Amino acid sequence: MIGGGKKDKKFLSFIIKQINEGRKTFNIVNDTFGNPTYTKFFAQNLYALINTKLYGKYHMACTGNTSRVEITKYFLKTLNMKESVINEVSSEFFKKEFFVNRPKYEILSNSNLENHDLNLMDGWKEAIYDYVHTSWKDMIVQG
Repeated sequence: MIGGGKKDKKFLSFIIKQINEGRKTFNIVNDTFGNPTYTKFFAQNLYALINTKLYGKYHMACTGNTSRVEITKYFLKTLNMKESVINEVSSEFFKKEFFVNRPKYEILSNSNLENHDLNLMDGWKEAIYDYVHTSWKDMIVQG
């Protein structure tokens, strides 16, 4: 959901594209929930895991469950875009644009990492804050 650079097809890239088009109102689905994954945090946690003798199946998602609406609100707040408006819509709103059904709940548990005291994944708000201040700091509205 977070990270990937200029070729990124993730949710926040969808919002960034709209910001770059000059939009101030965003249609955001209110019926999709999950815990985002930030590429940077994922890579750091994967590196730590690779350097162990452990094997198996591991989920690596940011901590905390949230909605697309809450993610967008926090993202716009981090960008200091106070005049933005979020129009909450159902997934049906984007049916023509995104014709593949999306799951309503994409919530992962990092329990295998936690069992081995290797869960280095920060929360989704920390991920968004880091993402904005690392990759998109030029988009932060001043004032």
